[in-house]
Amino acid sequence: MTRETTERFHRMADAGLQQMRELTELNLRTWNEVVERQMALIDTAWQSSLAQSEKMTEQADPAGRIQQQMEFSREMGQALFEQGRDNALRGIEIGQEYGRLAETGMRRITEALGGAPGEPEES
Repeated sequence: MTRETTERFHRMADAGLQQMRELTELNLRTWNEVVERQMALIDTAWQSSLAQSEKMTEQADPAGRIQQQMEFSREMGQALFEQGRDNALRGIEIGQEYGRLAETGMRRITEALGGAPGEPEES
């Protein structure tokens, strides 16, 4: 193995290691965000259920209970819709982050190899 080949191998290994570090960091940030968003969704459902239970115990009229249940369903549906929309938009952003990371990784490997794919190696 020539010195140039050894140096190229080290550059590729360094680029790969850097890419793995960044991927691990992105995975961890994504995981934490997903857990936070799930907890927020559970909290929304929990708080809505508690509020609905309180309202239902205060209401003696069956027609009033039905009206409150309809209101509860509308409010809960709106909250879930908004959270779902926000989560979908964030999912798109995260997907773009993974795409940028992949592009960066390809650029690093290409640079570590000494040029663009298909370029002849300088002797």
